[in-house]
Amino acid sequence: MRIKSTLLPAVLLISLIACSQSGSKTKKIASKKTTATQSPNGRLYLRSIMYITTGKVDLSWYYLGDDGTLVKNPKNGVQPVNIKAEKLNNSNNTGSYKITGSKIEIKWATGDVSVLPLKFKNGDISEMDVMGTMVRQKGLPEDFALNGSFKGFNNGGAYIFETDGSFARSLYEDGAQVEKSGTFSVKGNNLVLTFSDGSKEQCLIARLDEDLVINTSFYTLEL
Repeated sequence: MRIKSTLLPAVLLISLIACSQSGSKTKKIASKKTTATQSPNGRLYLRSIMYITTGKVDLSWYYLGDDGTLVKNPKNGVQPVNIKAEKLNNSNNTGSYKITGSKIEIKWATGDVSVLPLKFKNGDISEMDVMGTMVRQKGLPEDFALNGSFKGFNNGGAYIFETDGSFARSLYEDGAQVEKSGTFSVKGNNLVLTFSDGSKEQCLIARLDEDLVINTSFYTLEL
């Protein structure tokens, strides 16, 4: 039996917190210089923050490169992140960062500067800003089989993934419900959708128990 939708924000937050507390100890990776033709190594996180007044859960992705580069909500795939492409079509979400003690200073490409408190657990970031739970993403297992019907929480969307690699999607776009279908592939935290017209869409994907996060939306498995 599925959980009532009014409880889903709290359940999602609890799931993310549980994931952040179950990881093994990690070692800090030394910074490495990268050339203009290669992407740096780094760490990918899924961040969630629940707003007490509205009950809304905001989801976002953060890539922290070992060389101090930062990308929020990468658009061009992860593992590796294509820094050059992100600076071209996602520039406002790129920048640099520096961690000093329990604070992170982010200098965005827009010129804005954010200084946020951090919490750590087992040598990794577990929280960024107050109640901003950070869960390290290391990619879905190679044998992960994506299939089932998933309904979006408060976004009017839905996905159906079949075992033969086909999918159907319904999303609310530009004031209308848009239906699309095609084939899909999953590698790491990358979900690539190839539509019936030949066009492609690069998405981010994470698993929370039996449910999914696709880009910045939460989708529950329909039973």
